[in-house]
Amino acid sequence: MRPALPARALFAWAVAGASAVTAVPARSEPITTIPISSGLSVSSNPFLREGAQAKSGQSVFLEAQPTIAWRTETSDVTLDGQVRVDRFLKTYRDDLSVRIGLAANQEVSERTRVRAHASARSARANGADVLLQNAGFGGPTIPSGSPEAPVLPDVSFGGLRGRTTTLEAEIGVNHAVDDYSALSFDLGTSLNRYKDSNSRDSRAANANATFQRRLSERGSLDVSLEAVVVDYLGRREGDGFALSPTLGWQQRLSSQTTFTVAAGLSLTRITEPLGTHDSTVSLAGRASLCSRGSRFDYCGRIDRSARPTSEGGLSSVLSAGVSGQFRLNRRDRIAMDASYGRSSEALLTGSRRTELAQASMTLSREFDQRLSAFFTPSYTKSFREPVSPKANFALRMGVRFRFGAIG
Repeated sequence: MRPALPARALFAWAVAGASAVTAVPARSEPITTIPISSGLSVSSNPFLREGAQAKSGQSVFLEAQPTIAWRTETSDVTLDGQVRVDRFLKTYRDDLSVRIGLAANQEVSERTRVRAHASARSARANGADVLLQNAGFGGPTIPSGSPEAPVLPDVSFGGLRGRTTTLEAEIGVNHAVDDYSALSFDLGTSLNRYKDSNSRDSRAANANATFQRRLSERGSLDVSLEAVVVDYLGRREGDGFALSPTLGWQQRLSSQTTFTVAAGLSLTRITEPLGTHDSTVSLAGRASLCSRGSRFDYCGRIDRSARPTSEGGLSSVLSAGVSGQFRLNRRDRIAMDASYGRSSEALLTGSRRTELAQASMTLSREFDQRLSAFFTPSYTKSFREPVSPKANFALRMGVRFRFGAIG
């Protein structure tokens, strides 16, 4: 089967939508920041290899995270990127990882807001890249507004070798029907290509519709329907779709803390090697607890849903994550995050369970508004049948200097 929404077309739509939204804020002055990080890294198994191939590595790294933002009263556009170079002193060849993203928001009317996002990322499959899906070397950060817990990427890719290139795009609309009800609709796509790996190139599309109704001053009811379609390039085996209706509740426990919970079903249909189809029904749901305070922010989330895997097919994936940061004083901060993901559905290569876990803690100190230092120990472990790679214990330390705007 083929997705009803081609990845390339939707990616173009999102880029075009984001570019169109830039027309208004383009007249405002851009706000540019360029944090540069550099330091040393020591890892016990940086590329999550198994057996005798698992060797330690020491490297010198350099990372840049430029951001350009345009903001007006009704719109904002952000262009950001990340470039990281690891120069290994021995054992491994040098590593380069890059990412670029464009996000835009436009208030169409008092009740309607349109948003678009597109990104491209290329990285080798190593322990550092798993950790850096959610944060830079300076440690995990929780943006102002609504903090979110880190969520792992494709669990089945953890511990595999090679370089992965990913294109992602999303467009969405939020509309307030009245003072108590709201509708949102999101359309997204992704394209994944793997080099020097047994993983399978794929493209996927997803759509999500949500109706929210506020039933009390602090509580609201959510009704959602999500559809996911995946196409593995070059062969039909593993192609499939999933439909997931859920019913949820969002409760504001205080001015700083919000709790959400949702439960439902995932109806999955996958094309098997002989052309037949396998249909399954599994439980789906999510729960989260997030809080933002003057000194301490945290967010925890657990999720179970049907997702495409790098090995072919849709799998019911269980993932959990927690992140937090504590500001000790005006200059010192501790940030922590941990994630766990598990995929245990039957794949095309046979029944197999794959797990991926990671944890890190960053201690940082700001010397002034531009210069800071950080110290980050981390742990990454991939569990794969029949052979699991050795865990990676890593330590990164360095300094960061922020060029451009402050604040």
